Amino acid sequence: MSQAGKAPALLRTIAWLSIAMGALMALSSFMGLWVAAAAPAAMPQAMAQASALLGSGVDTNGMNAVADQAMSLLSYLRWLAIAQLPLAALVLWSGIDLLRLRPWARTANEAFCWLTLLFLALYALYALWQWLWPAAAPQAGDMQELVGIDMAGLRTMMFVVEIVVLAVFAFPTLAMLRYLRGPQARAAVAGR
Repeated sequence: MSQAGKAPALLRTIAWLSIAMGALMALSSFMGLWVAAAAPAAMPQAMAQASALLGSGVDTNGMNAVADQAMSLLSYLRWLAIAQLPLAALVLWSGIDLLRLRPWARTANEAFCWLTLLFLALYALYALWQWLWPAAAPQAGDMQELVGIDMAGLRTMMFVVEIVVLAVFAFPTLAMLRYLRGPQARAAVAGR
């Protein structure tokens, strides 16, 4: 590749991050499909082993409720994994084409940044909802009863951890978005 066709360092970094993210999304999707296929057959044996380990004082109704919730989530996991595969391919492809300075790839990566920020904002609202209105959170009463501790301290700790994790993802995404929308990235793909 000649110097005139070489992408700026930040654009190459974003492209490689996109390639890595696409590969991780594909791996995650394949793992989700594997778990969705393998877990239903393993659930009865896992429940029997848990009962044997915990002894006769175990609340089997609570364990069965948790197992039912897990099986319900697994039914959605298969469809989420299938839906994630084409998105993973698109993210991977856009990263490769961003290295090649294709204009569509800059636009696609910008769109992925916006989608990531939207997801992070919605997740922040969900975390806030769970923290402020714990009784409205799904299965909040069941969890407190099953674990046997006051969940207020745990909820606050989880909220703080969620906000830190959101910030860890949001700030780099905002920096990438700012660069992709800036004149240097636009000029790099336009000058191809």
